[in-house]
Amino acid sequence: MNNQITTNELLRETEAKTIRIVESLQGIQKTKEWRTLKEEIFDGFVSSLEREIKSEARSENPNSQKLNRLSGKLEWAERFSDLAKLEDYYKIQLKNLKIKLYEKE
Repeated sequence: MNNQITTNELLRETEAKTIRIVESLQGIQKTKEWRTLKEEIFDGFVSSLEREIKSEARSENPNSQKLNRLSGKLEWAERFSDLAKLEDYYKIQLKNLKIKLYEKE
């Protein structure tokens, strides 16, 4: 029983943290500053990485290690440059936490 309480407490803390993250992402997306950063930095970064991956893949002797590294960077850039997608990710996490927390009770 004591272990169950600890698990539930941890899940509740994680739930509260995830709620704060979702709320923050919602607020940030509405700001002019975020739109500026997205347009000036992130959108160009994603496009640049996509071009670099295509160029390397088309080269005579593609470097698989470089392609893997660029793919990882692209995945990161896509995830964090689109706050709506990131928000959706955390909403799914929150839904799963709520299922774990409240279906047991």
